[in-house]
Amino acid sequence: MGHFVKFLLPYKDDHGNMISSDSQAFSVIEEAKKRIKAGAKGVAITYSANYGQTLEIHKTYNAGDWNTHTAGANQAGVMTAMENFMGTTETALQGTLQIAPITTMSYESNGYGDYTHKEVVEADLKHIKSLLDQGWDVLGWVNQDTDPEYAVGGGVAKSLDQYGKPYFPKELSDLVQQTFKKYTADYA
Repeated sequence: MGHFVKFLLPYKDDHGNMISSDSQAFSVIEEAKKRIKAGAKGVAITYSANYGQTLEIHKTYNAGDWNTHTAGANQAGVMTAMENFMGTTETALQGTLQIAPITTMSYESNGYGDYTHKEVVEADLKHIKSLLDQGWDVLGWVNQDTDPEYAVGGGVAKSLDQYGKPYFPKELSDLVQQTFKKYTADYA
């Protein structure tokens, strides 16, 4: 059985200076290497994804590949940097360091296809539980603005969609936070 742990990954230093995506990614990589050396089957880090990214991440890993080509700003920039390192200096982590998406919004014209947003988030949480049950450690991303809560659904996802509703509603945010807290206790 793996461990679900709070993983503090600040994006600003103590002086208010921005920490680069490369530096943040390197912190994830160092933690992953430490945990794998200690016996974890693999390490995944939680990530606030849009639905298209979630689909691509799962498609990539299910095909036995490691590079999801996740791109964007904020958390996505850290994932891009992490995968860049995995393609150059950290090739040993290919297949053992992964992204564990939580779908906070959709840019897809059909929303979530045949599913509700809640069903997609529940599937994301089930996937994380499956990793834990298989012996993976999962890093629950926390930053200085979210601690003690997990960094899920910030940025664009907390803004309002064209209908004046939040992309990531409070009920789903609460579900993720409560489930992550339960995983922290159950997979200590």
